[in-house]
Amino acid sequence: MLKPIDSGCVQHPPRPITLTGQTAALVGCLVLNLPPTEAGHTYICEHGHTHCLTLQPREGNVAPTPSRVGFTGNPALNH
Repeated sequence: MLKPIDSGCVQHPPRPITLTGQTAALVGCLVLNLPPTEAGHTYICEHGHTHCLTLQPREGNVAPTPSRVGFTGNPALNH
């Protein structure tokens, strides 16, 4: 299980998101490819504001850690 927390901006409130399984693994990989800062990983929303995402693994994590995910279900993703 993975719980990314979005810092929000003027247009978007801060919010936690709970993800499990393959979704958690995929989102973890994507977030880790965002530019890192001391506060977390950043991205720009559709309003042009900077958001910061922090990843908080939760107990009972059954998904592989994002740094070790293998995409075996779709050959196009195996690069």
